Amino acid sequence: MISCPRPNSLFFNVLKQIYGERYTIFAKVSLKDIFFVSRPDKNMSYYNKIDRKHVDFLLYDLESNKPVLGIELDDKSHSRSDRKERDIFVNQIFEAAGLPLARVKAMVIQY
Repeated sequence: MISCPRPNSLFFNVLKQIYGERYTIFAKVSLKDIFFVSRPDKNMSYYNKIDRKHVDFLLYDLESNKPVLGIELDDKSHSRSDRKERDIFVNQIFEAAGLPLARVKAMVIQY
């Protein structure tokens, strides 16, 4: 059995092949670099929640100077209860901002 130790690297290369001419693709982007918390001094708990989370990939349109799509590569760890809570929170942030978030299930390839 051979398994890929870096599925994110492989997926990044696939994204580059598909979207590389149209978008810039960033990997492991902190949510605080995409979203902002209004009045962070009064909403420190929300700021701390986004400060400690990231999205696996972000497609960014240089023409419009805006992010267009967040992508999460979900491995088996996303079935844990703590990860499910985190995923719900991240989904809500993207939805509230009107920014699409795609979730792609990671698979182990054996040969």
